[in-house]
Amino acid sequence: MSKILALWHCSRSRSTAFTRMMMERGDFTILHSPYGARYSHRNRHRRREDVDPSREVDFDKITNELRTRAQSERLFVKNPALHFIDSVDGSFLDLFQHSFLIRQPAQLVASFLAEWPDLEADEIGLAELDQMFNMVVDRIGEVPPVIDADDLVADPEGTVRAYCTAVGIAFIPEALEWEQERKKDFVYLHGTDWHKNLNKSNGLQATKNPGHPTMENSPRLRELVAIVQPHYDRLASHRIAPIAVEQ
Repeated sequence: MSKILALWHCSRSRSTAFTRMMMERGDFTILHSPYGARYSHRNRHRRREDVDPSREVDFDKITNELRTRAQSERLFVKNPALHFIDSVDGSFLDLFQHSFLIRQPAQLVASFLAEWPDLEADEIGLAELDQMFNMVVDRIGEVPPVIDADDLVADPEGTVRAYCTAVGIAFIPEALEWEQERKKDFVYLHGTDWHKNLNKSNGLQATKNPGHPTMENSPRLRELVAIVQPHYDRLASHRIAPIAVEQ
């Protein structure tokens, strides 16, 4: 059984756009937040999200299904570490080839607050991502690749090249562009349309969000950023740089 290529991240970190790129490659089976329903089920009293009854919410059953599928399929999984960090052990860590995606807290938290004005610090997920990173380092004895969402949109080709090199897969330039459409293979967990910009995009690109709070006008944003910034800074110290493309 080959290890499952995993991208651990926070919500609102451009992870779905990255996953759309991985889908365009055509050489992986894409599993979009398999632990998401578990988290929503356990926290539905906070967000009152409807959980698709067909989706599994038991950690062990989800993990065993991934293990079984990995015996015959080449899997790519993306999931916020927040969704499962409470249940991670050595056997879980050994199942995956780990990689991480981060985003500047001011951007990340502003995107959350635009939809959830009552956001609490423990819903952001950077602390759990930092914890997951440390667990992986302790387990495998080396630093897994970390990419930054700013690099991803500023230099898509260079950043994806660097990622592919780091995880040992071929770089497929054609995967950097796609048709504007809502992909049926994606799971849309939230009632709010958090993926609307992706549906209207045709590649890895920054979007303008004039309605989002800013550090200048939102005390709550500044408060939450101050809480999670140290976690981002620790992860960012391991960020891999985009590979320059020769002209």
